[in-house]
Amino acid sequence: MDKLISEMRDHYIICGYGRMGKQVATDLRQHNVPVVVIEDNPVHIPELIEQGIPYIEGKATEDKILIAAGAERAKGIVAVAASDEENVFITLTARVLNPNLFIVARSILEENEDKLKRAGANRVVSPYILGGHRIAAAVLKPRVMAFLDVALQRDNLDIEIGDVVVSSSAPFAGKTIRESGFRESTGATILAIKRANEKIVGNPSPDMVILPGDEMVIMGTLDQIAEAERLSELPD
Repeated sequence: MDKLISEMRDHYIICGYGRMGKQVATDLRQHNVPVVVIEDNPVHIPELIEQGIPYIEGKATEDKILIAAGAERAKGIVAVAASDEENVFITLTARVLNPNLFIVARSILEENEDKLKRAGANRVVSPYILGGHRIAAAVLKPRVMAFLDVALQRDNLDIEIGDVVVSSSAPFAGKTIRESGFRESTGATILAIKRANEKIVGNPSPDMVILPGDEMVIMGTLDQIAEAERLSELPD
């Protein structure tokens, strides 16, 4: 196990294998994303072994444990430990070990979201607020939510929602959506565009210009998403 983990690169480290950590691991593995789990509760270890998930037993708040899990070589960390205090400390420690990590942290209490962001988290997720939004949306727009639930479960429908960052060498950079031929060349649909220091523009106009550095949220099949990623990330 140690040798396997020592050879991993660009993987995601999941800190905590409770209900949320387990679901994150399941979803990432369904998308063929390599993961390593850090768990200090021995109750969860047999399941990790049974599922064949690489793991480190110990506290993710400790430098040596994060290093053993490959934090210096990893692509990102998901901090879903039992308390906000642990997640803050995990975030702080991981950010020092690897400034380039993409860190997603769970916040149990809404007032701790800002602390996690200041500690270095790129994204903070509050499951209770998110769950409340989803319940309200299920009441107000049940058919839309049903479609999104199916779309986000890879096994149920050949459709995916993804995101790409546009390089200056992308064939559609500097062109309007209408002129770019994005849909024709990739088959994917642009749902939204996020520009640096600006709000997300949903359902962008065909006359909106696609600029280098834009982050685009797109929808399509797995192959269409892959083609969009290939064209968007052509080296400068």
